[in-house]
Amino acid sequence: MDISARREDLIRALQEQHAFPGMFPIVLIARSDLAFTARLHAALEYAQEGARFEVTERPSSRNTYVSYTVRVHVETAEIALERKAFLSALDGVIMTL
Repeated sequence: MDISARREDLIRALQEQHAFPGMFPIVLIARSDLAFTARLHAALEYAQEGARFEVTERPSSRNTYVSYTVRVHVETAEIALERKAFLSALDGVIMTL
């Protein structure tokens, strides 16, 4: 399956599972680091261009990692995929769910 077909499958699946426009959840795992938290918020303000977003943090039991649940308001499934890719590329992200 080529990348374009896979992307179309992802978009179709997102459209079936989420209501657009609306809030879309993205979970990021990163090291526990105040600098990362600041980068994440700056990146969200830039990407969302005034659209709403929410961030909740849940530290690991040893406080080594943090799970960030990010909810972004997006208009379409395509934009949801773009936001997820954009946040995944942030320096410090270990995993994206």
